[in-house]
Amino acid sequence: MIQINRTFTTEDCPKSGQRLYVGAAFFRDSFFEFSTFFLLLYVQLASPISSDPDYSRMFLTITMASIAIKVLAGFCWTFAAVLLERHRFKNGNYRTLSFIGAVLETVFFLLLFFVSPLFSGWGYVAAFLVFDTLVECVYSLNDTPYWAYIVKISTNEKVRSRVSSLTNVCCSVGIYLVAGIAPAVTGENTRRNMTILALVLVSFFFVTQMIYVLFLQEREEPWVERKTPLFEPFRILFRDKEIFLVILSSFLLNLAQDCYIGNSSTYFSYEFGYGTFRSPIEGGVLSGGTFSFLFSLIYGVGYILAMLLYPLFQSRAGKRKITFAGFFLEALVLLFLFFFGFVRGKEVLGLILGFLLGFSVGLPYLANMMNCSNASEYYEWKYGEDRSASVTSLRAFAYKAANGIQTGLLYLMLASSGLLTTNRTVASLEAKNPANLADLANEAIQSTENIEGKLTIYRSFLTFLPMAFLLGAMLIMTFSLSFADEKSYLGMVEEIKKRKNVSSEEARPRK
Repeated sequence: MIQINRTFTTEDCPKSGQRLYVGAAFFRDSFFEFSTFFLLLYVQLASPISSDPDYSRMFLTITMASIAIKVLAGFCWTFAAVLLERHRFKNGNYRTLSFIGAVLETVFFLLLFFVSPLFSGWGYVAAFLVFDTLVECVYSLNDTPYWAYIVKISTNEKVRSRVSSLTNVCCSVGIYLVAGIAPAVTGENTRRNMTILALVLVSFFFVTQMIYVLFLQEREEPWVERKTPLFEPFRILFRDKEIFLVILSSFLLNLAQDCYIGNSSTYFSYEFGYGTFRSPIEGGVLSGGTFSFLFSLIYGVGYILAMLLYPLFQSRAGKRKITFAGFFLEALVLLFLFFFGFVRGKEVLGLILGFLLGFSVGLPYLANMMNCSNASEYYEWKYGEDRSASVTSLRAFAYKAANGIQTGLLYLMLASSGLLTTNRTVASLEAKNPANLADLANEAIQSTENIEGKLTIYRSFLTFLPMAFLLGAMLIMTFSLSFADEKSYLGMVEEIKKRKNVSSEEARPRK
């Protein structure tokens, strides 16, 4: 008989619970990657508006509205954290909210992807934005308890670091498989291919999340009634300088990565040739679809290797040195990508640099994740209040805010480089879906006036803009956070334990 309310009382979550937590990351993050980054690619090339005469205005409307939607969704993450802290659910807070979020997310995503295309023109725009708002917002109910749970797995930073590392490996495998597959299936019947991919991802997301909530073990702790205000996470954000800075560093780090991962597929198609796994255009080695697929996978391999090696590096060098070394290598690789790796004829070099880029990103990214988790104990140590869910939710807010800015940057990059008209032409061809679609798209791209100059401008956005964001994140993570130092963090944890032991002794009834 299955126990519905499974709990544990040991310092570390049982190994079976740790494995369940790590494994649950794969399909939830692959699904999230698709719904966050590649729905706009679907709208851009395969939605009902792609052949509409008013396409440019409709695409701009969806893009600008998506920024507001993602910021609103970021607020929902903080509201979900308040719900997690303030209410007690019979079958466990983490399990209950994860279940509700998974069910609602699945339903609204199916409406977004399979019902909104039944409309056309501005009707499609309205339906898409309504359903997209629901998809973005309700995911917080599933995501907030998942990432807040990492604080409950263990108070030992080595155990937490190991679990976080393995979790991010599973996340990365799912994310970069989708990041490779989604752009690669565009160019030849994009609507059909992306619809199949969406259906597969949402199905596996739902099934794996049901398994996760059924067997999840929660830490058995005395329930403390908290009157958590609705905007408590934002009060915390602006109450403490170091909390604000660690969240700002997370925002900048995510924004940098979003720039060259979320906005690169269009560039690859225009620079290396439009089409899926076909012969490259003149002067090239790989087609845009092939390069995009391989670049994402190789980037992911480098990223995963960094995650696996992170605990070893941390034990020997510490987070601050890892952060500085990772950012230095990342900036150097981006510089080489601008001049050599993202240029036709140098695709093999671009793939090698992609591996180095993924490796250089993985180290500071996991260091930042550990800083965000440790900020929960820092806040409890400084103010005497356990607000782990609220503090953790701020990292999600930073992620969604960065993703919203990235969505706007996609339109800005296309417009500033002069490629918006070319993009509309390619979308119109996708809507007609002729037999020689890729050839016609390549002709349209190559016939664009001053195409090389426009691609150079776009390439500079993909490389130099992230470098500026990275510099800001590096300065914060290296010089401004007291809990980034391992010794200081351990002292905070020991102090919290002493306080709790004293409180337990005082609360114990005297004989």
